[in-house]
Amino acid sequence: MALTMFLDNNGLIGDKERASRLSFVDKIVIPVGVFVICLVAMLAVGMLEGQYGIPAFL
Repeated sequence: MALTMFLDNNGLIGDKERASRLSFVDKIVIPVGVFVICLVAMLAVGMLEGQYGIPAFL
């Protein structure tokens, strides 16, 4: 989801005109923030345990 939001907000997919009207925060900061939240949630429940050996926080 965060990757799709990043690509759309930067005009790489979807409406290119809308991307030109967005601010830096809309293009970069929000998608990166969503990615970090998703990553922390996956680490917290142990979704990455098999690949990276990180046990669940919860």
